[in-house]
Amino acid sequence: MKKPFLLFLFPGQGAQYAGMGSDLHAQHEIVRHTYEEAVDTLGYDITHLSFADSEGKINLTRYTQPAILTHSVACLRLFSKLTQGQLLPDVTAGHSLGEYSALVAAGVLDFTSALRLVSTRGELMSTHGDGEMEALPLDLQASARLAEKHYCAIAACNLPDQTVVGGHASDLDNLAREFTEIHPKKRSTRLKTEGAFHTYLMIEAAKRFRPVLEDTVFQITDIQVLSNYTGDFHESDSASIRSRLFLQLFHPVLWHQNLVSAIESGVTTVIEFGGGIGKGTTPAEKNPNIASIVKRAFRGAERIPTYHAVINTGTLEQTLAALDSSASCPQKPQFKCSAVKEWGSNSAKENTARKASGEYSRISASGSANSAIFCRQPPQGEQSALPVAITATSISLRSPAITIAAMALASAHNPSG
Repeated sequence: MKKPFLLFLFPGQGAQYAGMGSDLHAQHEIVRHTYEEAVDTLGYDITHLSFADSEGKINLTRYTQPAILTHSVACLRLFSKLTQGQLLPDVTAGHSLGEYSALVAAGVLDFTSALRLVSTRGELMSTHGDGEMEALPLDLQASARLAEKHYCAIAACNLPDQTVVGGHASDLDNLAREFTEIHPKKRSTRLKTEGAFHTYLMIEAAKRFRPVLEDTVFQITDIQVLSNYTGDFHESDSASIRSRLFLQLFHPVLWHQNLVSAIESGVTTVIEFGGGIGKGTTPAEKNPNIASIVKRAFRGAERIPTYHAVINTGTLEQTLAALDSSASCPQKPQFKCSAVKEWGSNSAKENTARKASGEYSRISASGSANSAIFCRQPPQGEQSALPVAITATSISLRSPAITIAAMALASAHNPSG
């Protein structure tokens, strides 16, 4: 069976929320271990700050960045464990801060080093940065003409018709007024950030960040990582990666070009890890952060990749089930038909006994009190199987795939760092 060409995606600032990761932390030891590792590295309780902080610290850049990185890596590690390391990425990418998560996923950075980098990065951006950001429903050229008239600069190009600009608040006010005069039927949006990230107003922060980058070890691996600064893949050179991460701080995030490069590389399957957006307050109510942008970017592709996410318990279960049933999975599940039928024909009491005997092992709870993700323990010499979703009296694969169209319900990404 042909292996899917996998792209792992990671969100940036704007994907954080109070309680992020609390559901997976409560159920999975590997997630708890990841947060413990983060606490030891950072020197403060990122677990409490992410789950139970009532002061809103998670929305401060110096805390937002390590919080999102930790959640993204926890989701990634859990997925890797439950798929027994069978699904490794061919390409990784992340929006702004998310580029550091992408480098961890590719093995270029270890988690501890990435935590130290984004913690320092967030603090410097908050302390030495200035300005604000505005999202414009305009193409890059039109946005640049308008920005340059008002001492502002391009901060991100997320889609051909979605550009973010940054500048001092008063300059952005003038820009927004002219935008409304020129485009009365369109609406710009001021973003909630602590600075004009990825513009000239971050140069001082970048200068102070450079020595930290230069003191960090970057490994070279076979997994390709997309650079926000160039829009193309990082070169297989540590010095080049450091330089581009330095330049990324005060140059636009070329996110749309990143996605185009991914499409051209032959990506067939996309999985997004970490963060979440939406009006709900619990992890279960959150949607993937980058889904709508990716859906629009891939719309014209000859082959639209299948889109999945691992951001909470529900999306984890859906993704595991979808990949398990997908024809593009590198290794089809090794469940025997007789075993499936036998399981389905048993009573709840008999099923419980079979689970207790070790033939099936519980991996995680699902949203239903009577449903869970299980994986059959294969006979000696038989390959392991990916998990499937089962109830007390029957076995059922969840929805066959989470396509990009299905993920279009996710609201627009807040591309702020």
